[in-house]
Amino acid sequence: MTCAEQHGNAYVRIGVTGSGQKPCYRVCYKSADGSETVYGSYWDNHDPLEISDAVTPNWSSASMDFGQVDAFLKEKVNWKKG
Repeated sequence: MTCAEQHGNAYVRIGVTGSGQKPCYRVCYKSADGSETVYGSYWDNHDPLEISDAVTPNWSSASMDFGQVDAFLKEKVNWKKG
């Protein structure tokens, strides 16, 4: 959410290879010139990845934008707008 608020957009990629002990995810945004910038890379418990774990080619080529992630989470917890 903070990435989307700061940069006007955000999307997530999932780590697809590695030790397989924990899933990880990467939050990115598109700059005004269309280039991808990494906002942060995190373990499943939201702790930041060490740079050696974060800077690898092990990220999915598919992504979900902020709206898609938000809708997915709301559906899973049966969130109803008050």
